[in-house]
Amino acid sequence: MKRYIFQRIGYMIITFFIIMTISFVTMKLLPGSPFKNQDKLTDQQLEIIMEHYRLNDPIPIQFFHYVVDFFKGDLGMSFQFKNQAVTDIILDRIQPSAILGLEALLIGVIFGLILGIFSGLKHNTFWDYGTTTLSVIGISVPSFVFAGFMQYFLAVKLGWLPVAYWEGWKYHIMPALSLSFVVISTIARYIRMEMLEVLGQDYMKTAKAKGLPNKTIIIKHGLKNTLIPVITILGPLAISILTGSLVIEKIFAIPGIGEQFVVSITTNDYPMIMGLTLLYAAFFIIIVFVIDLLYGIVDPRIKLGGENN
Repeated sequence: MKRYIFQRIGYMIITFFIIMTISFVTMKLLPGSPFKNQDKLTDQQLEIIMEHYRLNDPIPIQFFHYVVDFFKGDLGMSFQFKNQAVTDIILDRIQPSAILGLEALLIGVIFGLILGIFSGLKHNTFWDYGTTTLSVIGISVPSFVFAGFMQYFLAVKLGWLPVAYWEGWKYHIMPALSLSFVVISTIARYIRMEMLEVLGQDYMKTAKAKGLPNKTIIIKHGLKNTLIPVITILGPLAISILTGSLVIEKIFAIPGIGEQFVVSITTNDYPMIMGLTLLYAAFFIIIVFVIDLLYGIVDPRIKLGGENN
């Protein structure tokens, strides 16, 4: 187990460095300049700024300085916000994004489990067909489409909820629901399939033959084995929430890192783009690692790192 963990940590570091390298080089090769819209700058002033940020240096030299500063905990200064460090901006904006992501994941897991379990237990009924249809829609339709529909009907037409911004609990409902639809649909679909498979196992038939109540059989024997595969999809679902939040935060004007990421791309704010890219990369890598460990712990059939049980 220890060997596996250290090996995975090594792979995580290598993966992170590769992402850093590719992101930095790709960003530098793209056309455009972060100061192209600064009409008031003279050519001399522009040259001074370019030299100050080392933008005239060869890309390998720029990357070397960036890596050195990164290990010092310095992600650079934002081009868009005067005299503000990238790290400080990220720390100011990460809370709304974290809250939104957790809300969406919690809503998705709870309702996905409920729909999936009842769909499996009520196989070939109206409930089952309805859940299957909703799952297909939720997986197929992007989150920003749900966001647009809810803004139009719930906010503009009915006036039940505020259209945008991030000021109170009512402002959380539509963004969290928009991101949670894909989670609900995916978990419901997986739980339904696993529940149908578990209900057909011999040990479930044996439990019924012994006269155990259906409630006990389902909760003690069925549900436990059904939940194990869900852990494997929590990682990709968490990642889908992170990526989906980029658009959702922009639609609902949420002051999070997703909204800032979109703005930084449109303004060619190189330090901010790099800082947020590395933050998302770290989240993705850590999430996958944690999910792999949890799956190995809850399911004894899984052997981590070639261990023999």
